[in-house]
Amino acid sequence: MIRSVSIGFNTMDVYDFVKTMYPGGNQLNTAIYAKWAGADAAYLGYFASDYRGQHLKGVLEKNGVDLTRCKTLEGQCSYAMTTLVDGNRTFHGTRKGVNAMTEIVLDDEDLAYIKNFDLAISDCYSNLDVAEIKKIKALNIPFAYDFSEEFTEDLLKEFCPYVDFCFLSCSQQGGEEEIKALLRRIHSWGPKIVVGTRGADGQILFDGEDFYYGKATPTEVVDTMGAGDSFTCSFCVSYVGSEKTGKERIEESLQFASRFAARVCGVHGAVGDGLTYEGELEDLYSPDDGYVYKPYLKPLG
Repeated sequence: MIRSVSIGFNTMDVYDFVKTMYPGGNQLNTAIYAKWAGADAAYLGYFASDYRGQHLKGVLEKNGVDLTRCKTLEGQCSYAMTTLVDGNRTFHGTRKGVNAMTEIVLDDEDLAYIKNFDLAISDCYSNLDVAEIKKIKALNIPFAYDFSEEFTEDLLKEFCPYVDFCFLSCSQQGGEEEIKALLRRIHSWGPKIVVGTRGADGQILFDGEDFYYGKATPTEVVDTMGAGDSFTCSFCVSYVGSEKTGKERIEESLQFASRFAARVCGVHGAVGDGLTYEGELEDLYSPDDGYVYKPYLKPLG
């Protein structure tokens, strides 16, 4: 069993159309997905002290994720307003809480902790600047980073020398040849493996020598929230933990990740464990600070 640590922020995804808030945040998701994929998983990030923040912490604990190096910050938790269109998640507004407005700074104890893992995972929403990424790279463990859609060539050139597994959403990057040219350029800047995801059209992977094509696994989609995170995480868990080599290792990991992401598309929210609420969203917060929870929030199930 490999050991994986996810480093980044957490939030609540608010589905106001069904009066439910679901745990979210890319690296909260990948910490739980790593556990579901068979890894010994940990999360390193900051929780808000309010009801939402403590619910997020509890969901990670429920899934057996180690939180040894997490901190709790006094204040209110972030949330993202979300809708579903034919099962596809769409964000339409966020409010940053203390956990999203505080940059993660890795001290010596954090780095000594991370060094004990076989894999570290983070992303462009993690509140880690390039100085912190360099610290992780110096530990000489495989490091995966998801740029999602939030990238420019300048940003890629800055971060990619410190990344082993690079992921990015390529749905808006043109046709296959344009995507392959982009993956080649990114590989030249440092990563060992570069993966461009294309939603239902699957993935293109480049390892510096060959291109590989992954297929999306057919499934009945309930909610695509977390689909990208689940692919990224499960690919890395499979690849790092594999005893195979070369082409066989890559193909096995692509297949595993595709099946795993399809499974996650059958879950409400990114990881389930939603909180229901009553009334209008604004009713959840006090008029004084706009954040304080009312007691009628209740866990699902």
